[in-house]
Amino acid sequence: MEFTKEYTGARWEIVYGNYEGMEKHAIDLVQAELRAGATYVPEMLTAPSGTKNVIFVGTAESNPHLKALLGKTVLPENESYVKVFRDGDRQIALVAGGDPAACFYAAVEFADDYLPAARRRPVGHPFFRNVFEAEELPAYEHSSHPATRDRGLWTWGHVIYDYRSYLRNMARLKFNKITVWNDFPPVNAKEFVEYAHSWGIRVVWGYTWGWDQKSDTEEPDSIDVWKERICAEYRNGYNGIGDGIYFQTSFTETGEQTLNGASRARRAVEWVNPIADALLAEFPNLKIEFGLHATSVKNDLDEIAKTDPRVAITWEDCGAFPYAYGAQNMADADGTMEFTKQIARLRGGNGFGVVFKGITWLDWAHFEHQFAPFVLGESNEAEIAEKTAMRRDTIRYQQGYWMENGDYARKIFETIADLTNGGADLEVLLEDGMFDRHIWLPAALFAEMLWEPKQEFGKLVGKVMRRPTVEVV
Repeated sequence: MEFTKEYTGARWEIVYGNYEGMEKHAIDLVQAELRAGATYVPEMLTAPSGTKNVIFVGTAESNPHLKALLGKTVLPENESYVKVFRDGDRQIALVAGGDPAACFYAAVEFADDYLPAARRRPVGHPFFRNVFEAEELPAYEHSSHPATRDRGLWTWGHVIYDYRSYLRNMARLKFNKITVWNDFPPVNAKEFVEYAHSWGIRVVWGYTWGWDQKSDTEEPDSIDVWKERICAEYRNGYNGIGDGIYFQTSFTETGEQTLNGASRARRAVEWVNPIADALLAEFPNLKIEFGLHATSVKNDLDEIAKTDPRVAITWEDCGAFPYAYGAQNMADADGTMEFTKQIARLRGGNGFGVVFKGITWLDWAHFEHQFAPFVLGESNEAEIAEKTAMRRDTIRYQQGYWMENGDYARKIFETIADLTNGGADLEVLLEDGMFDRHIWLPAALFAEMLWEPKQEFGKLVGKVMRRPTVEVV
């Protein structure tokens, strides 16, 4: 839409609070939406002019004009709030949060849910209208907060191709955590973390505590060697960069319940606890996550409960979709739900997380470990375009089953949220999925289910599919 000096209709202005951090991102997003739908350059003010329609953006703390309009409405931390209404001869929109991150998530709702619906004409053609030149925007009010505290993606670092857009797309889905597995710390790890933090995303670095090293870890005398190796890798590679570490061992990624005649669950805990203790003795504030495959320990949960309480457990492979690689896999769905309830209650629900699957993953037939440090997420557009074309069929196939089986996944997430009082840490595996350029429908459905899982599934799907940022293959 071209700018013009001849526009004489009602204009909109933005009154903002703090132009920093996540509030800055919120302001930028709202401004971009207004700019795209206006024939004039939007005015950015710290106090309303009194003559124009106004979008107020910020928190009660940063924006006193917004605080006054909120009145007795108090937004707690994590609460997002969007309201559109008429005040005399002016229209008002409030895009607010109980904290800066929640303010940005309110801006996402305004841009991705409210405005697309408001663009539709009540009757007639053309079907869409320019909302910021309409005589009346539809009234709207919605307050929300995440049902799950920690929400995000799990991936290998070498298949992030453009880390900046990858992280921006995560924030657009209201994700606040990423786990990145590498064989070596990326040379630009510090820059990656700083950029992630600027978008409200915590970074957990994954590296091996014996994963894919079976010949070493199955030797009882090797634990002291591994203890020093693991501590040295954190000390020299990740200390002070990031928000925690994630590891796996090779003990549990199997269907075998025993190892050399002993319970595999017990052997895993006997391996994990002393190494974690050594790390925590040196780095007492370090957050450690134990990536645990359920296939070999599902009958020995009493042993797994003995994991050091300072170590969080992140479960994988717990049964049917959404735990399975293939979103069509619904074998023993009832058993999967019951197992979910057991592990969510384990250790009183503390330190409970899951890496779900069912979107896309590495081509393990052509996988090789990295031989040295690398640069994370800096690729050219030709590589990104070529690999995107190769991933679409996988995404399309999985997407169909998210539509078919997604309500079961939603019930899993709702159950976890209820049993953990929202304190769970839930991620989905998105390995080599070209998320750098494309917010695929399955990822968007996953994100929405973690935010508000109690929605009716059909309405949830419809809302997500109407978002302009979401790609339906």
